[in-house]
Amino acid sequence: MLGATGVIGRRALPALAAAGHTVSALARGPDRAVRVSSLGAEPVEVDPFDEASLVRALARHEAVVNVMTRIPPLSRAALPTAWRENDRLRQEASGSVARAARRAGVGRLVQESIGFLYADGGESWLDEDAAIEPAAQTRSAVDAERNARAFGDAVVLRFGSFYGPDSDQSAAMVAIARRGLSPLPTHPAGYVSPLWLDDTGTAVTAALAAPAGTYNVADAEPLRAGEFDAALAAAIGRPRLRAPARPLMRLAPTLRVVARSQRLSTARLREATGWAPSMPSSRDGLTELVLALEERRARSVAGAPARD
Repeated sequence: MLGATGVIGRRALPALAAAGHTVSALARGPDRAVRVSSLGAEPVEVDPFDEASLVRALARHEAVVNVMTRIPPLSRAALPTAWRENDRLRQEASGSVARAARRAGVGRLVQESIGFLYADGGESWLDEDAAIEPAAQTRSAVDAERNARAFGDAVVLRFGSFYGPDSDQSAAMVAIARRGLSPLPTHPAGYVSPLWLDDTGTAVTAALAAPAGTYNVADAEPLRAGEFDAALAAAIGRPRLRAPARPLMRLAPTLRVVARSQRLSTARLREATGWAPSMPSSRDGLTELVLALEERRARSVAGAPARD
């Protein structure tokens, strides 16, 4: 696995181990090697841009999972330069991984991608054949998908928007809501398709047995942005959230992408593998998120280590 210490990898490693898979994972540096070992994988140090090294590292592996990303924090997401490293991972490293996997005789490639590629769907359900409309910040995901498909037996997972207690974006979202504002640039009638972070791991595991192709991965019940705001307000004990900044927020290129109405259908993955999210709806997930963040804050104040 590449990207093992990221938000997806930290879920995928234990999920793969629990399913009976023996896993090795890219871990550059001793600290990451320790973390990878604690998650049940054998650490391997290799440059993801060095195809020859990757061939040696991937030899005798049945599958390779590439979930490498470097998404900038919300405070920098509007800056084009903030996406350069993420673009390089998706454009260049994904190509090196796919070519090396083919040369090493790997049988299956799983590649991370994003649901934000889809054009605004309005009220419609968006399956994997729906039109895409990549923007500057998401175009590299199209390149990563293309590299994976060139490998042959590949599964591309288009993830919905992540939320969970160890996500900086989720913590920022709750902080904005506590100030009485909606964190979403989406029109209240438009749809959002979140995904509880723990469900990324089981989706990656399911992908190993899925027929080659592209699959959406998101909650079973996408919500309208207004419904999401109401659930978030209830979770933090507010009657409602105001959204005075939405028209201004949509002016930023990054926010215009996430403002699209996206009602992702996960029927294809469910029918192919039986996968289902443990958190079917963010109506419940947002309550879990807020409780976990409050517990983490309380433990931090008390001087106890926070739990992941």
